[in-house]
Amino acid sequence: MTLLQASTVLALPSLDENFALSVAEALAAGTPVVVSPGVALHREIAAAGAGLVAPRTAEGVARALDRLLARPELAARCGTNGRALA
Repeated sequence: MTLLQASTVLALPSLDENFALSVAEALAAGTPVVVSPGVALHREIAAAGAGLVAPRTAEGVARALDRLLARPELAARCGTNGRALA
């Protein structure tokens, strides 16, 4: 958990992920996440504002990561929302 708390963001651009334990752990740690629509929790993450849902392409994931890294206030808000969601 300490490693996740020290992380800036966790990205999981998966084709099909029934339950992404690593994403749930990141949310509980307050780490914002970037996931693809193939991650089963993507709707909940988007609705809670706990991270970003990006297309599962290099460009889509890169844009989402860039957005969180360029906007620390957005990343912090996603982290707080993620902890509440978890």
